[in-house]
Amino acid sequence: MVEESEWHSPYEHFFSKDIYIYNNKGLKVEKKSYSYDNSLFTTTTYLYNKKGDLKEIKTLTDSGNLFCKIYKYKYDNQGNWIEKREYEENRLVNKIKRKYQY
Repeated sequence: MVEESEWHSPYEHFFSKDIYIYNNKGLKVEKKSYSYDNSLFTTTTYLYNKKGDLKEIKTLTDSGNLFCKIYKYKYDNQGNWIEKREYEENRLVNKIKRKYQY
């Protein structure tokens, strides 16, 4: 599935467009962002683990810079994640813990 989103500023001559691509499970796998002149300025790819949880986001800019986020999870015995860690450039930037009542 492909989804397209456009943004127009009412105050300036600015326009941007994003195109999202989803896999057959409905998970977003790619995003292409275009600037006002319709030139591609970023391509973002999304990778998922076997459980369908986001494990990596890579964004490549038009200038060749690559930005990467890595997600690591801990799961309980029921298969639900109870801890999610987000890393940027091998540095922990966010940690979320959650509890389930069964």
